[in-house]
Amino acid sequence: MTLRACLATLLVLTASTAFGAPRYDHLYAFGDSYSDNGAGERFTKTLATQKVKDAQELPGSLYWKGRWSNGPTAVENLAHALKTPLTDYAVGGAKSGNGNYYAWMEPARDTGVLGQVADYLKAAKAHAADPKALYFIFISANDFFEWADFSHPESVAVLSQNSVANIQKATETLIAAGAKQVMVVGTTDLSHVPAVVQGNQVENAKSYQQALEQKLPVVLSALAKAHQVSISYFDHVAFSDKLRAAPGVAGLKDLDAPCQHTYPDVKPVCENPDAHYYWDEWHPTRKVHALAAQAMFETLKASR
Repeated sequence: MTLRACLATLLVLTASTAFGAPRYDHLYAFGDSYSDNGAGERFTKTLATQKVKDAQELPGSLYWKGRWSNGPTAVENLAHALKTPLTDYAVGGAKSGNGNYYAWMEPARDTGVLGQVADYLKAAKAHAADPKALYFIFISANDFFEWADFSHPESVAVLSQNSVANIQKATETLIAAGAKQVMVVGTTDLSHVPAVVQGNQVENAKSYQQALEQKLPVVLSALAKAHQVSISYFDHVAFSDKLRAAPGVAGLKDLDAPCQHTYPDVKPVCENPDAHYYWDEWHPTRKVHALAAQAMFETLKASR
């Protein structure tokens, strides 16, 4: 067993030894377009109405009800499986620290994950986290996308260190406010994202995600032990690897081409979206979101 696999298995440090489906009073989600269930659409619509420079309503008409996909996100499906109310702070384009891939959002509000956590605590009763809730953090992709698309000067190593540090800070902030149960989702398999492949950034993506996979579980394990809380780590790359190894089991036929081409030109949508891994050049289909949610649910069950 690899170090990564061992850490993923041993990461959850909790006093509970009960088996079965976990129970939470609420699920609070923080992240980017992989978890955004409409907050980004509402926010960008307001900015576009206010005629903020460069603002546009996102994600647009090619997407389902404000999701950056053709259906519900993984965290929505997870909340349904847990039978738990969901409050979702995720905003498309969010970065792991402060700010957004779409820089025109930044003057209006900090939509980065640290800003999302701050917004939650500001709104929470007594500015405290609910110890009976589950806190879900899924972030990092836009750190890499921004770096690759805008040729930022720092190395991939520094970029990955900053991403880990930001995720650590978000987790620590929630714990300090009273959170006892956290799920952190590792990076998606960026090396297969169609836009990354088209942009000749596959090797950089591999370096970035490998660094996160090596460092993030170690940091989270130390946090869980130091604060005596439960932190479940979901290895999204391992999930993707398993899916790619036997796509037919899940009814997938096309693992690489987007169902809905959006860049550089919009093309007609594919006939069977549920046979595709990717909806567009960056985001998975509702089918993959649902499969990820099922795997996340099993990870939480195993942590009890």
